Amino acid sequence: MDDIDERLAAFSRLFAEQAGTSAEAIESASNTGDVHRLQHLCHSLAGRAGMFGEAALGEAASRIEQALEAGQSPQSLSAAIDGLTALLRVVHARTHP
Repeated sequence: MDDIDERLAAFSRLFAEQAGTSAEAIESASNTGDVHRLQHLCHSLAGRAGMFGEAALGEAASRIEQALEAGQSPQSLSAAIDGLTALLRVVHARTHP
C-alpha cells in the first residue's frame, strides 16, 4: 500500500469512528428542533459520505437537508432521521465491533 492509499484508509477509518458522534449530533439537533444545525450536519455528512464510498448514507443526508430547506420540520422527518442515524451507527460499528 502506498502513502496515498494509507492516508485514504486512515481518513476512511476516522470517518467511520466519527459516525457515532455524527448520529448523536443529528439526533440532538432534531430533538431540539434546531433546523439550521440539522441542515448543516446533513449537508456536511452528504459531502463526506460520498468521498468514503457511503453513497446510501450521503443520499439519505442529502434528502433530509433538501426537505428541511423546503420547509419541512424535523418532526415530520423523524423516520428519515432515524434511518440516517441507524446507517451512521452501522458505519461506526465497523470500527467498534
